[in-house]
Amino acid sequence: MFKKPKPCGILLSALMALQAGDISAASYNDLPESFRTGWEALLHYNGAESVISGGSSFFLSPNGNTAPDLELESTMDFLEKNPKAWCVYPARYYLIYGRLPEDFSVCPDFYEYSRNIGIEKLSVVFASEDETSPISTMGHVFIVLEGKNSRGLTKRHNFGFVADTEGSASLFWNFLTGSIIGRYTLTPYDDTIYRYISEEHRTLWEYELNLGPDELRMLFLHLYELKTHKISYSFFTNNCATGLNRVIAAVKPEIAYSSATNIVTPVEYVKHINRQNLTSGIIIRPSETDKLYLEKELPLNPLKSPPTSRISAGYLYDSRYGSGMSFDFLPLYSDLHEDSSYTSKINQSQFLRISAEIFPEHARITGLRIIDIHSLPNINYEKFKINFGLDLHSDVTGTGGKLYPDLHTGTGIAFSSYGFIPYIETDGGIHYEKGGANFYASLTGGLMYRSGSFGRMTAYARSYAATENDYRGFKSAIALIYSKQLSENFWLKINGEHFFIKNSSNLTKIGTEISFRF
Repeated sequence: MFKKPKPCGILLSALMALQAGDISAASYNDLPESFRTGWEALLHYNGAESVISGGSSFFLSPNGNTAPDLELESTMDFLEKNPKAWCVYPARYYLIYGRLPEDFSVCPDFYEYSRNIGIEKLSVVFASEDETSPISTMGHVFIVLEGKNSRGLTKRHNFGFVADTEGSASLFWNFLTGSIIGRYTLTPYDDTIYRYISEEHRTLWEYELNLGPDELRMLFLHLYELKTHKISYSFFTNNCATGLNRVIAAVKPEIAYSSATNIVTPVEYVKHINRQNLTSGIIIRPSETDKLYLEKELPLNPLKSPPTSRISAGYLYDSRYGSGMSFDFLPLYSDLHEDSSYTSKINQSQFLRISAEIFPEHARITGLRIIDIHSLPNINYEKFKINFGLDLHSDVTGTGGKLYPDLHTGTGIAFSSYGFIPYIETDGGIHYEKGGANFYASLTGGLMYRSGSFGRMTAYARSYAATENDYRGFKSAIALIYSKQLSENFWLKINGEHFFIKNSSNLTKIGTEISFRF
């Protein structure tokens, strides 16, 4: 018959007090700091609260996500009353008692897990984004376990936090609002490689982590106790990167990543572990398209991408109202007109971008970009892609603060990758205005120039055909935009736009902005 080992010393005394119901702050704080740090890391705490919501079955106590002492008391009670309880929470058991029972046969699922999964090496894998899918924006990140199984065969499995997308008719909305369920999954890595590279045309960047045997052992146990629990998933606050961040921090708390915006993106997390010198090697598994870019030695490195969020302010001249100021906030993520040397691709993924202007006579929000997925694929390397977006716009010629919805889609192509890049794109959609629905189509021809020392300059001309004679008050427009990265976090932007307006004076806007990325 299995006999449970006992903790010893101060840990034994404090744990016995907790188990007896003495759950004052003093009793929990009497535990060794190293134990409390490890315990709260296993519960995925970030400060005073776990990133896992309280309604998850992961917690045994109703208040487990905000009270680690109560969760410890409930865990001790669960382990003492049920001889097989350690089968559900092997990492918690190991942290409390220092070892696992020798007989795994009482836990058939864990026994099969330990026989089939090896963990001698661990890598963090970044999957590049699919420019045609908003859900893949900013990429995906997961870990790969590599080691010998009980038959001596080396196997690789990937483990990650994903959204449970089955049966979701409004998937993207659920992603934005955080009303979707997430789960940790464990699958053969070879299947994942095929799906990402061959089916989704996404490149995999593998970064091997420097973890010791004890850390790998605890991680092995913790992954098992996560795999059966449903956890709330949020595109912004509890995504694949957040989930992975807390999993690895459970065995190495000092490497937990946090950001000023409380948003952890996959690419920012990968950059973080590389800045901390936690990686010992890299393997690139390129998609067919990215293989061509790499063979040409063209820039394509996620570690050199700019910070996720951007705020901009600057001087704005309007030919109607004179001098004023412009403001812009982009929480996520990229701008195809912005100077950037980390990739040769011309892509734009934006969420919840807010633009505003202030003049002596008026101040207004000029636009709210809910989502915009925009790509100009190189015709020599890439396939055609669909662009789409949803915006709320003001009329270009007006002064009021009313915003009208604009749903649009289209496509475009570019004819080079670096230096001078001519491009053409078409777009069509429906813009709801004061008079009702306005269906429109647009044609844009442009020329982009970019180089490492000069920055990026774009000139384009755009013309509209619409059922209501014009689009947002104008028929066509020309623009010249220059962007230059000044430092790791600061950018300069100079832009001029001229709008051709039917039966009225044309409109010119010239602006200079300084942007800060964080």
